[in-house]
Amino acid sequence: MSRILSSAFILGALLTIGYFLHAAGYLSHGHGGKPGGVAAINLAHVSAVEVALRQDPDLATDEIKVRAEGTRVILEGTVQSAAEKQRAEKLAREVRGVVRVDNRLRLAGANP
Repeated sequence: MSRILSSAFILGALLTIGYFLHAAGYLSHGHGGKPGGVAAINLAHVSAVEVALRQDPDLATDEIKVRAEGTRVILEGTVQSAAEKQRAEKLAREVRGVVRVDNRLRLAGANP
């Protein structure tokens, strides 16, 4: 139950940040002159992937950084196993609108 509340809080915070960025004009008049544009799409993809990763009990404590460039999501950071690396990529691919995932995750203890 606390994991669901935590995830809901994170999503709410990210949506609030997105709202204020939009209101301040940072997300307006993006791609094609349409309100929201690419920056809003990037924020939505990053938020959705982060929530999915935090809801997974095996990935919730890993240090995974999520970035987006349009429909491409980039995963960076460290995970504990190859299985966790594959799981993170699978969860990112399942997010609506994500077309490509660049999985740059490293295994803990592996040489850089």
